[in-house]
Amino acid sequence: MRKEDAIGQKSHFLHDNPKPHVANLTREELEIFRWEILEHPSYSGDPFGPLKEALGGQRFDDNEAVEGFMLDWLHERPRVSTML
Repeated sequence: MRKEDAIGQKSHFLHDNPKPHVANLTREELEIFRWEILEHPSYSGDPFGPLKEALGGQRFDDNEAVEGFMLDWLHERPRVSTML
């Protein structure tokens, strides 16, 4: 899209870093385009927390036992859609 065509159109910009370092030129361009800058979602904790909890106190005799436990645990987890 050309800059002339994009100015004033409703657009959103999501930085790819939680606390982005934005160069002055980038900031100026975003202001020219009048793009809404979306805040990155807050850190939501340890993504492995549920797995750590399930593994707490577990002892496995071999790799097959670990694999079986993990497969069972994964199948019990609710499915999360990545489609918007």
